[in-house]
Amino acid sequence: MNFFAKTILLGAWTPPSCILDASSSAPRALSMVEMLTFDAENDEPYGNGATASRQLYQSLLPQCLVDGAASSICARAAASSRARHDAKLAVRARGDAYVRFISPIIDAVRHFPKWRPEGLLEDELWASKARRVVRAKEEGAACAGAGVAAAKACPAVCHAMLASAARTNARVNAMAAAGPTAWSVGMPRTSRSLAERHRAFLGQAVLLFVASQLAASLRIAS
Repeated sequence: MNFFAKTILLGAWTPPSCILDASSSAPRALSMVEMLTFDAENDEPYGNGATASRQLYQSLLPQCLVDGAASSICARAAASSRARHDAKLAVRARGDAYVRFISPIIDAVRHFPKWRPEGLLEDELWASKARRVVRAKEEGAACAGAGVAAAKACPAVCHAMLASAARTNARVNAMAAAGPTAWSVGMPRTSRSLAERHRAFLGQAVLLFVASQLAASLRIAS
């Protein structure tokens, strides 16, 4: 039974990035396994292109945790941070060769000089949010400057983390021509023409060939 059928039968509505937890009847973010298969029937044959990947990513962001109140703000912030990172990896795994190639480069450039092709590590992200709270001199920011462990329990930092959980980078949205928000629930994602799909297939073949040649060169050099 798919997500939408479960939602209808349970008589409740949650955003597409969420599912009702059977044990608590509260919305929770999708797991990595669920993200890898969510709405898979609308995936493009050779992997999702940039626009479809961005739309899928926007739809997997944990909006239910941002809007919900079933648990403490810091518990929701921690869960949303992990769910956002899982969504990024799941979307890349379902992307075409170009998406899988360019996405780590974008993250690496954003976080330079640190090498973070999959985004900041969890503690680095919390530390980054804490620094922003301290710089902004927000109310209750005293606990933000006491280390990562304290930041994870600091309401001001948790609020900042939660506020960004379902927000996407406007520049990357523009690059992918995906718009600022997720696609409408129940509507197929933007798909490519047959010619574009053929180009994507040829692009993947070229990248795989280049990668194989590079791997062979490295083996010979070693």
